[in-house]
Amino acid sequence: MKPTAAMGSDQWNTDHIKAMAHACLDALANLLGQVEQHLAWPRQLLHVWYALLLKASNKVQPGEERPIGLVPMVV
Repeated sequence: MKPTAAMGSDQWNTDHIKAMAHACLDALANLLGQVEQHLAWPRQLLHVWYALLLKASNKVQPGEERPIGLVPMVV
């Protein structure tokens, strides 16, 4: 990966990857290897979790929250 490479859709660049602990890099490489070998992602990565966030008013009232989907992403 070139040091000047643009960020991907996951917003990671080379500095982010270089800053990861070796154990994390090993785990990520193992995960990606398993995905390539079995041609399937782990079920845990196929779910979207939703949370309600307060709108700008910061008041907990009906209709004053908005849903946001939290998606695990490994690219």
